Amino acid sequence: MPLPSLRSTVILATTIIAAFAGVYLYASYRSGAGARWGTYDWHCTSCGHNFRAAIPDNGSGQFIRDCPSCGKPTAERIVHLKCRACGAAFDLHGMEIHTAAPHCPKCQSTNVIAAP
Repeated sequence: MPLPSLRSTVILATTIIAAFAGVYLYASYRSGAGARWGTYDWHCTSCGHNFRAAIPDNGSGQFIRDCPSCGKPTAERIVHLKCRACGAAFDLHGMEIHTAAPHCPKCQSTNVIAAP
């Protein structure tokens, strides 16, 4: 029986590797392994409890969640911002996050950035 040529062996090995990679990527996609998570600050408007919690960054726009302290669905997501014009730090809560142009409450500038 003749030995296969080097070229046909390389083609066969490449095909097998590509098939396994495709199966792995498909399985990872189906299991949600590629989902990214973000950690955010939250404030409960019912009991005043502040906490950090992770939610998936899947574009769902989740801005209200259950409070771990009182169990009510009144915890709002908080985004910390800083004004580039005057340096003031301020927060947006819940649906305020989606305002078209957040502005600084001190100088009314719309030149704001996310604060760490």
